[in-house]
Amino acid sequence: MHHQWPAHAYAYPPWIMLNHVLCKCRTEQPQDLVLVTPHWSTQSWWPLLQELKTSSPLYLLEGTVAWRLNGAANKIKDSKTQ
Repeated sequence: MHHQWPAHAYAYPPWIMLNHVLCKCRTEQPQDLVLVTPHWSTQSWWPLLQELKTSSPLYLLEGTVAWRLNGAANKIKDSKTQ
């Protein structure tokens, strides 16, 4: 995962890489990332996913979910609370 992401991207990584993908999203701050994940609310990456999401998820087949994320979402939320 050493290449620069475009402003608008799609990712359906293996579940074992989800924490790395979410950290990269926070670091590189793409404008819009569609991320497909399992609906596993007990996983360690779940809180970060909730922090970065920009809208309600789209539930797909067999327990998978599509999320719209924005890497700068936490900065937007922080500026609104100040």
